[in-house]
Amino acid sequence: MPDSNYAAFIEDCRRERASLVGLIEAMENKMLGAGLLMTIPEALNAPTKTLIGSMTRAVGDIDALITAYEADPDA
Repeated sequence: MPDSNYAAFIEDCRRERASLVGLIEAMENKMLGAGLLMTIPEALNAPTKTLIGSMTRAVGDIDALITAYEADPDA
């Protein structure tokens, strides 16, 4: 049986991944929701792209952690 503390940690990772993906999509589409446009000032375009790249890498790292856990929860 998997350690319940670690299982809770993985569940937190899943929620964090969903939050990051939602934020990435909002930033890429410049929309917070239907009809809610987000304006990114010109001076922040480059830093925003860098931030999106960092968040995308974080999602990849979280995916790898979740995949490893799902492959062998007792490892």
